[in-house]
Amino acid sequence: MTSPGRPEIPQEDPYDEEGLEPPMPRTEMRQTALSVALTVVVAVVLVVAATGTAGLLHTVLILAAPGVILAGAVYAGVRAYGTYRRDGRWQVWQGGMWFLTMLLLLWGPSAVTFLIVSGSD
Repeated sequence: MTSPGRPEIPQEDPYDEEGLEPPMPRTEMRQTALSVALTVVVAVVLVVAATGTAGLLHTVLILAAPGVILAGAVYAGVRAYGTYRRDGRWQVWQGGMWFLTMLLLLWGPSAVTFLIVSGSD
């Protein structure tokens, strides 16, 4: 509906595939999922490897797992910012970053607590 003398403003369909948001290629989602999964798998492998060791190597492997998760979260954050700067779908990478950050907040203190408890035996 237009008033006399006013130009008509084109309306955009909110469900339009080619609307405001750029299309998200499937590769972006796959890369994010692969990066997050690989980070978690490497951290789990480090913890499993630590079960067969003792002493300083045991401590290093236990503490390296949260370090790997931190590195994965930083990598996802850098990728999110780079994708944002290129006007891409940065939200996917930010979601991966938040998942790894929450995992780090759970895993890191648990690893330190485990080392303190196992060291007192």
